[in-house]
Amino acid sequence: MKIKGEEKAVVSTQSTGMALLNALCAVPSMESLESHQALSKQFAMILDFVLAFDDLKMTNPSIQNDFSFYRRMRTREKSFANMEEHTVTNEVANRMSMFYAYPTPMLKMLSSTVSTFVQKNDALPLEHTTDILSTMANLCRCMIEDSQAEFWD
Repeated sequence: MKIKGEEKAVVSTQSTGMALLNALCAVPSMESLESHQALSKQFAMILDFVLAFDDLKMTNPSIQNDFSFYRRMRTREKSFANMEEHTVTNEVANRMSMFYAYPTPMLKMLSSTVSTFVQKNDALPLEHTTDILSTMANLCRCMIEDSQAEFWD
């Protein structure tokens, strides 16, 4: 079922994001981005996935209502008991419902992951984390500007 896959993607993105931040923020930003180019690319791919996921969620605002309807029907119908292996558990359904309640759920999750990373790694200078994030944002902005300039040329 797609919902089970989405929940696994969220958990995977959290743990992968935390591991990538741990590796990238160990040294100052430019040094880190130059020496860990593959990790930087992976982090950029996570950012791309997060934004694409949230774009899809925002273009389908009824997903929260659909999920709530599924949860209500699940509690009412006894036939769901026979299909337990094909459905998500109530615990997962509740977590996913709360996840989809945010307008941009993956960005919220990534923001929470970064906040947790900063709190857990108070020995690392905060500037390393903010520099990495701002440098990545500036690189993405430059890439977009370059692609738009090529488009208009």
